[in-house]
Amino acid sequence: MEIDKTLELKYLKAILKKDLKLYKEEKKWIKERNSFVKKNFEFNETSITKLQELNKKLRLEEQRIFPFYRKLIQDNKKLVQDKIIDDFNLAVVISTFSNKHYRDLDPELEGNSIIETDCHFMRLQEGEVYFEEDWVDYSVPDCFRNFKHCYSFHHLYDHTDLTWYDLMIIEDIWFDIKIDYQFFVEI
Repeated sequence: MEIDKTLELKYLKAILKKDLKLYKEEKKWIKERNSFVKKNFEFNETSITKLQELNKKLRLEEQRIFPFYRKLIQDNKKLVQDKIIDDFNLAVVISTFSNKHYRDLDPELEGNSIIETDCHFMRLQEGEVYFEEDWVDYSVPDCFRNFKHCYSFHHLYDHTDLTWYDLMIIEDIWFDIKIDYQFFVEI
């Protein structure tokens, strides 16, 4: 799929903003670009296979992270109980990278994550049964209803400005677990 370079660069300028305080014009760029992509993106055997593989890898990564995340919760609850800290927050942040694609548009984009998003899949879990859930959204094309969607995959297509095309060109994903230790004093 060929996307107009100017349109793609405007989209990237807007989507790369980490604070998500987009101006109206930037929101318009995202909407225009994504509208173009939705009209022109072709669901074919290659794209479907690539997206299914992304879902599979995300599910495996969720399963790998899950015990570590639970251990962090236990360890931090103990710190609160022992009054070493007053509270804590854990967040899982997903960062996606598509360097080959964006390097051709602008070499300075290489190494920048296209999107960073808080992904709440850990907070939704009560146990391993979570991995049996299917997070498929009603709005997905029929060709994506024949396999279970992990929450991270669902999150990327349903809770961000990424299109199916953007998901298909992802090369790398980082999962960061961020811990905020909180200390409180009454004045």
